[in-house]
Amino acid sequence: FAPPPPAMMTLAIYSLERAYTDAAGRATSSDATLNLKGGLIGGTTFTAGVYTWDTGASVASDITLSGSVDDVFIFQIAGNLLAGSAVKVLLVADGSGHGTPWASNIIWQVAGYVSVGTTAHLEGVILVKTHCAMNAGSSINGRVLAQTAVTLGDSATITQSTSIRLHAPVLHGAVFAPTGSQLILTFVCQPTDRGEMAGVGPCALVLAAATVATIRGGGT
Repeated sequence: FAPPPPAMMTLAIYSLERAYTDAAGRATSSDATLNLKGGLIGGTTFTAGVYTWDTGASVASDITLSGSVDDVFIFQIAGNLLAGSAVKVLLVADGSGHGTPWASNIIWQVAGYVSVGTTAHLEGVILVKTHCAMNAGSSINGRVLAQTAVTLGDSATITQSTSIRLHAPVLHGAVFAPTGSQLILTFVCQPTDRGEMAGVGPCALVLAAATVATIRGGGT
């Protein structure tokens, strides 16, 4: 394939470095999320928050991220991130009724390198200072942004996760027009929570006269 224009490369590098710096600068949620389990995090269930390790992190068995589509998970790792063979990151709903965590809201900020074991599966956006090595059959749902290189073993895959979700419009008011033959429903502005899109703006719906008559009790 043809290389991208220099201007696009410059923008991509700038965006990567900015995202990495932003993630690294987030404050740790609490003492409980600092150096959790000494970095040996296999078998752990995480809730939303910022987790920080002064060393590396090792995933020797499946880990679970429990939350909803609105929850954000940030993992700040000063060393390397090592995911063992066949381990998985599992996304589960927290019972709030708002779905499961989104991969686009899971950030792995790694100052060393990342190694994804054979047939292992990760969820989230990996921002790594050096390189990411994905072994044979491994997979990531999200993105991998490395400042030096990404190497893929046989059948290793990276699937870009979706990152846009619209809220349903919310009814703001309902008034009859002066003529009495129309009912005007208004809806409040509902921004998205993904991708900095503008979302659904204020709007109105005018019902047909026959429908209005039915609502007033004069129709069938």
